[in-house]
Amino acid sequence: LLDVLVAADRWLMPDLHAEAQYQIMMGIKFFVRPDNVEGVKKVAGMANATELRNYCEQYGALNAQAVLLTNAAN
Repeated sequence: LLDVLVAADRWLMPDLHAEAQYQIMMGIKFFVRPDNVEGVKKVAGMANATELRNYCEQYGALNAQAVLLTNAAN
């Protein structure tokens, strides 16, 4: 879905962009984890997915220790 989100933004397909972002947000609790939140946030920024980027920023702030530990392990 992240690839679809980026492609929809790049190809100026606002309906598809909105639907992809909506689908990601619906499953966000299963999709975003400490080990991938930074990558998802980066893609969200590239795709102009404000709602997803904001969620990732909040998730990272609320789970800062887990994110740091995961990034340090990699």
